[in-house]
Amino acid sequence: LFAKFVKAIGCTVAGLNEMTKLVPMLSKLGARHVQYRVTEERWEVLGKALDLTLRDILKKDYTSEVQSAWTSVYGFMASIMIDGLRQAKAAAALQMKGQPRSRMNSGSLASTTVEEGEDSQESSGEPLGAVAEEA
Repeated sequence: LFAKFVKAIGCTVAGLNEMTKLVPMLSKLGARHVQYRVTEERWEVLGKALDLTLRDILKKDYTSEVQSAWTSVYGFMASIMIDGLRQAKAAAALQMKGQPRSRMNSGSLASTTVEEGEDSQESSGEPLGAVAEEA
């Protein structure tokens, strides 16, 4: 799981020059987290874990400038993913309102909503597509 997280951060850094691909990919990735029942607060905890991990690994090389750069990248990535999560939750809630009561308890609603976004996702073989497919 941590490897997927690190790969997502790496692809975010690599994709900063391709915002038109990066932002939709991160939004879809965030939407997929509906399936995992992730709360928004978890992104803050993960950001702190990243900071502590980098501090531990880099030691004296983890300067305030390095910390600021990683905090900015993670904050950017997390904000887009949280927005995708919120949109997926809202779509699922709207969809549930129109569902007969028997289907609301089936548990398939969130995965249906998220999978629709995956079907239309481009898979170019580039790092950005790889993260969205694996996470």
